[in-house]
Amino acid sequence: KNGNFLEALHYYNKAIEICEEKNVLTCLALFQTNAGETAYYIGDHSLAKGYFLNAMNIYRQFDFIWGRAIAEAFMSMILVDEENFEGALKYLKNADMNSKALKNPKEIGTVFKVKAELKANMKDNFYIEQTFEKYLNDDLKEYIEQGKKHLTEARDKHQIDALNKINVD
Repeated sequence: KNGNFLEALHYYNKAIEICEEKNVLTCLALFQTNAGETAYYIGDHSLAKGYFLNAMNIYRQFDFIWGRAIAEAFMSMILVDEENFEGALKYLKNADMNSKALKNPKEIGTVFKVKAELKANMKDNFYIEQTFEKYLNDDLKEYIEQGKKHLTEARDKHQIDALNKINVD
């Protein structure tokens, strides 16, 4: 399975190169986001963060939001790993807002998946709980169900599998 992600990353990098050569920045932001998500899945969070930050610079520069919620949602998770909880909350709130603006099921589902993962981690991490408890005030099962609903519509099997692995007890 990792091989598929590595192959995908190879092609995203080719696409990024072409976009940079042709100066097609909106596509560049999307490919950076996709590459970031892929790098995250293979466990290279620092590589993922680089892609997401590149994408975020383009999103800000052009006030372009297609794919932005995905980059923001994953950045939220990365910042939690880095113990930058306030920054993570800010990214999650932005991801939430931007996913609703486009009504794209992949973006909405990704945000719900991140909410579910954070909610599930609250009971084991005081800092996550302190930072996110007011914002994530719905039931864990609700985040999981909403995530599955939207990600099924988006046909994102990988994220659905991740939601199925979350322990609800």
